[in-house]
Amino acid sequence: MLLPPTLHLLFSRINYKNCIAGFLMLMVSLYPTNFTNAKNYSDQVTEEVALPLSKIPKSILKAFATRFPFVKADFWVMVELNYQVQFEQNGRVKTAEFDKKGKWIKSETIVELQEIPSACTNYILANYKGYEYNIAIFEEIPNGKFYCIGVATETDYQELIFDKEGNFLRLGDYVD
Repeated sequence: MLLPPTLHLLFSRINYKNCIAGFLMLMVSLYPTNFTNAKNYSDQVTEEVALPLSKIPKSILKAFATRFPFVKADFWVMVELNYQVQFEQNGRVKTAEFDKKGKWIKSETIVELQEIPSACTNYILANYKGYEYNIAIFEEIPNGKFYCIGVATETDYQELIFDKEGNFLRLGDYVD
């Protein structure tokens, strides 16, 4: 896809370090101990804990193997009350989350500019002048597929949620 110069400039400065999942995985790989989640969830566990494979329930491992056959988990962490796994599939780093019973909750994949529907980029250009592309995540949940795109200025960060066709849905955190 050929990009107009303005759009190319807007999206050429990708900073994957701001990706929540990427940051989590980096932190866990560097410091395999507990650390506090940036969000405050009342009445829920608020730590993300690296887990050895021996601590992952068989029901979770079976659910992962069923949903993602022939894929090897890089590592597991606890996120709130759920199990999150990082793995590589088709040359891409992905994460997937399962509840304590093994029910799949969501999967996330960092996507490149070329993979974002043009409707997303057009919306950002029209409505977020001065913002730079920060990160885009393709998120799959049981009831749909979405793009979560982060844009930022020096003083502001916004997450924009689009449907899989690129239609703007809302501002906010990742789709839940």
